[in-house]
Amino acid sequence: KSAITNNNSHFNNKGIGTSSTTSDTRGKKLSPSSSYPSPNNRIGSTSILVHAILQYPRCYDTLFQSQTYLSSQSYSSSSSSSSTANTRHTSCLEEEESLDSTIHATGPSPLLDKDNAWKRSYRALEELYHHGTLESIGVANFETKDMEELYDFATVGPHIYQGSLRTLMTERDLVEGLVKHGVHFQCYDTVS
Repeated sequence: KSAITNNNSHFNNKGIGTSSTTSDTRGKKLSPSSSYPSPNNRIGSTSILVHAILQYPRCYDTLFQSQTYLSSQSYSSSSSSSSTANTRHTSCLEEEESLDSTIHATGPSPLLDKDNAWKRSYRALEELYHHGTLESIGVANFETKDMEELYDFATVGPHIYQGSLRTLMTERDLVEGLVKHGVHFQCYDTVS
C-alpha cells in the first residue's frame, strides 16, 4: 500500500451529532467532544472544520546555508526589502529576532529548547483537538526521527503529514512509518 491510498485513517468517522467515543488506528481514545459540528467551530449557521499543521520541529542553521534555500526565488535577494517575509536570513537566531513583537509575546523562544519546544506545541494542538476546536492535527517536514518521537508521545494522530513530492519519493522509512500509523500524506510542491 502507498501512503496516498491508505484507508486506515486517524480521522474521526463519527456521524454528525453522535457523542460516542471511538478509537483511532493506534487504539488511543478519541474524545467525544471532537465530534462535529461543535459550537466552537461555527460562524452563524456555517460549520468550520479546522485542520492544524505544525511545521518543522526545530530550526536548523544549516538550512540557511543550503543551496536550495540560497537559490530559492521565494525570497528577495535584496536586504532592503521592507517585508520580513521576503528577507533571506542567515541563522535561526536572526530569523527569530526578525519576528513581530506580538509573536515574541506568546512565550519563550523555541530556540531555548530545540528538542522539546515542538512537543509543547503539539500538546497544545492535542488540547484543541480534544476540546473540539480542531478536526485534525498534522505535521509538516518532520524527519523520520522526529516522527518516531511523535508516535511515542502523542495521544492523538497525527492525522496528516505534509511534505514535498521529493519526500514521498525518497524517504522510504518515513513513508512506511506514515502508512503503518495511518497518517495521510498531503503533498505540496509537486514539481520540485
